[in-house]
Amino acid sequence: MSCNRAATILHGYFNNELDDLGAAEFERHLEQCSVCISALEALESLRSLMNIAQLSLAAEIVDAHLRSLQPEHLNDVVSTDQHTVKPWFDGKLDFSPPVQDFTDQGFSLQGGRIDVVHGRSVAALVYACRKHFVSVFVWPTDEKDAAPRSDSQHRYQWIDWSKEGMEFCAVSDAAPSALEQLQRLFTE
Repeated sequence: MSCNRAATILHGYFNNELDDLGAAEFERHLEQCSVCISALEALESLRSLMNIAQLSLAAEIVDAHLRSLQPEHLNDVVSTDQHTVKPWFDGKLDFSPPVQDFTDQGFSLQGGRIDVVHGRSVAALVYACRKHFVSVFVWPTDEKDAAPRSDSQHRYQWIDWSKEGMEFCAVSDAAPSALEQLQRLFTE
């Protein structure tokens, strides 16, 4: 296998997208190619850095959600009407967050607030799901649409995704399946 061909399948190998035969062939190539080994190591380092950054973001989001659960901190604007909540953000943020009500699907809009994530003012939409509150943090991003990533921290679940120039991160003590359902509603 030439390095030119290896370069075209390096990412497929890295992401476990090759079949067994293709992976075995690439591993044989790796035994003789220091250039591809270095490229693979660089991808591993990048993945590690991204995981660390994601954990930092998750910790910040969970902390912000926990602060919001303190008395009088949940909402800056209290309303179940998306046509009241959305305009409330006008002039307070440099973007317009997508505000939707999913009451018929089990997530009733409760209001919203402004919060801070990574030193940036963001919108925090608040939903009620049964007896749980869900904070959905929203801010603009230059990233392409991204599939959801999820995990838990301190008994709180979070799910993060990007869609149409916005990054979303929902956090709650509700079941992970509830957050997955809410994420699907935002992306439909």
